[in-house]
Amino acid sequence: MKRFGYLTLFVLLSGHSLLAQNSDLGFLFGFSQRNASVRNDVIRGEVSVSFQVNYARQLVEGKGGRLYLEFPALFAGGSNGEISNQVIGRAGGTAFFTPGLRYHYNLASRVAIYAAAGAGIAHKEERFGTVVGNRVIERDESNTGGAYNFGGGLDFRLTRLWSLRGEVRSFRTTQAATLTRRSTIAQIGFALHF
Repeated sequence: MKRFGYLTLFVLLSGHSLLAQNSDLGFLFGFSQRNASVRNDVIRGEVSVSFQVNYARQLVEGKGGRLYLEFPALFAGGSNGEISNQVIGRAGGTAFFTPGLRYHYNLASRVAIYAAAGAGIAHKEERFGTVVGNRVIERDESNTGGAYNFGGGLDFRLTRLWSLRGEVRSFRTTQAATLTRRSTIAQIGFALHF
């Protein structure tokens, strides 16, 4: 019985070490603000925020780098306004889920650059408000469609378990409708490696 206990402990400990560092969970944040601009008697302003949760599982590791299967979920929201011969306000958000591949190329022992691409689905909810005379006319729109992403980033390992990460990705939709056709988003955050 004692041998079985030691054997079980050995399998659990060695199994854990075999699985170590094969996955990562990233949390990235972004913010952009376009100050009011005036062009052709039109004043515009825009603010947007984004948050991404990204789980990745390592598929292959070689001398130069690692290939991951990733599952990024991005939530981007914002508001903008326009003043011309009328006042228009818009607020809403889009959620993207675009699984795909990510390849890390090792520049140094703690530094890697990566490229990523994937395809999936996007859903957008948006509310418009237009001032007409002394009334505000509002309408809501929502849409779901195909989406894809591509981009790259930098991963800097702080410890065996934690890294700083920054990336720029372009998230795009496949159907016109009211979905934003393309959004290039810069984000920074951290990743937990396990």
